[in-house]
Amino acid sequence: MGDVIELVLEGQIIPLVNHWTRTHFRARGRFMRDMAWQFAAQIQQQGIPVRGPDYPLDHCCIHIIRSHPLGPMPDVDAILPKPVLDVLQPASKRHPYGLGVIKDDTREVIKDLICEATRAPKRTVVRIRRWDPPEPECEEDEVPWED
Repeated sequence: MGDVIELVLEGQIIPLVNHWTRTHFRARGRFMRDMAWQFAAQIQQQGIPVRGPDYPLDHCCIHIIRSHPLGPMPDVDAILPKPVLDVLQPASKRHPYGLGVIKDDTREVIKDLICEATRAPKRTVVRIRRWDPPEPECEEDEVPWED
């Protein structure tokens, strides 16, 4: 597996919290479906084997960059990562557009989640990096598999 998976939504931005909560549920579904299709195409184009033994990722770091021509808006700069995380999880009844890149959206799986806003043409960049937790260290006289 490569070091970092980078997925880009050109010309689209993930919504801010206020906008997402006021959006009709069908429009949310269309947005999620379109984002899933774009991410799936990029995953296939990059040759990332999400159906392989290394996926879904058990531990990862995710960096979401939301670019807009107006730049960051300090009063409403609460970027909503939930739609992106839902698309990255395995497909289920709760996540019908899931791609199976990450195992879940819990703190046990996502070590670090960074959401950043920049001034640039409209686009959203999602970078996912595998994180391998350190092995627990044992005392010299302690054997980890014995009770």
